[in-house]
Amino acid sequence: MNYNANYIIILLTQVLTNLAFSFYTISVTYYVYTHTHSVFYSSLITFLSLFFRMIAGLTITVVTSFIKKKLLLVFNTAVQISLLIIIYFLINNDKLIALYIVISLLSYTAGIFTPIKTLLLKQVLTKNELTKGISIISSIDQTLSLAGWVISGWLVVMIGQSNIILLAACLLLLTFFIVLKLSVDEDKEKIESKNPFKTMSTSFRQLVSHQHIFILIIIECIEVFIGSIWIGSITLDFVRSYLEVSPKWWGYINAAYYIGSIIGSMLVIKFNKLLNINPLKTILISMTIYGVLLIIYGNNQMALISLILVVIMGPVMQSKDLVQESYLINVIPEQELLKFSGLKNSMIQICFMLSILIIGFLSDIIPINYIYIISGVVTLSIVLYFKRYVSKY
Repeated sequence: MNYNANYIIILLTQVLTNLAFSFYTISVTYYVYTHTHSVFYSSLITFLSLFFRMIAGLTITVVTSFIKKKLLLVFNTAVQISLLIIIYFLINNDKLIALYIVISLLSYTAGIFTPIKTLLLKQVLTKNELTKGISIISSIDQTLSLAGWVISGWLVVMIGQSNIILLAACLLLLTFFIVLKLSVDEDKEKIESKNPFKTMSTSFRQLVSHQHIFILIIIECIEVFIGSIWIGSITLDFVRSYLEVSPKWWGYINAAYYIGSIIGSMLVIKFNKLLNINPLKTILISMTIYGVLLIIYGNNQMALISLILVVIMGPVMQSKDLVQESYLINVIPEQELLKFSGLKNSMIQICFMLSILIIGFLSDIIPINYIYIISGVVTLSIVLYFKRYVSKY
């Protein structure tokens, strides 16, 4: 694979930004929880983040019609640095409401980057390089994110939550100078109307008209909905009430999830060509294996076996996710990629917000292991529905 300068810049931008945001998230969550002693107020950070990332995805086409993409990335990073500095002062002056407002703005800027990154990857990588390129970014990103989450707790104790915000700002400052070196197509996005609601409506109709693309995105949305079974509160309940083991196993399972994903990214890099011979079949097989593993996981009460199953699930789903992402980037026309990527990200954020509420509610009224079994059955049902489209495309 040819590691051109633009690809390296995109890679560094993503991993540094995500590492900065992992530090920032730990810091503000710790601050809000210790000052309010409320899980609800702490959870508002996640909700606001998801909601404003969704808004960013819906409005990305309109935003890029006014400002060129590179300039937007530079401006976006500068705004993020400024907002982190504001958060630093808000934390030190106990301004909770103002903090939520700034968190919302910061989440919007975070949501701007993802669809632009998707478009840039299509521009700087060939069709054959795409899956491998995305896998390399994913493996490095997840490794650093895991490290970031692990050491953040230690940093909170050692240097305090407000100083972690400054560390995150320094990482974004480095990102700012890296983005300046980016050399890409400087055209603005062309839209039919400056009315954002009309633009979003038109974009959604265009997405629906591409049936196989729309179906893949809907499937991904359902998977994200199911994916909330891996959020901390659900896995903690599973460990304590079903496996009936020490909470330390909660940490082991969370770490195993990341480790499995990192292994999966490395395997995709190694077997990139094999997995992309028939990408739709790869997606189908991966989902089938994942569904079966979920059902086994929900019926197993041995902690060690659960840990092994989670590690195995990582490569299976990571292969599916990376192949699917590169497939979508390849089949979506470049002129439609930004708007479709923005819409996809918004739909995913909506599904995840709903899933946190619904699966959290279901977890309180049915045995926690049934949540995993039902998720496995739903995954296999998606496979049966999706199977009839494989032969068409």
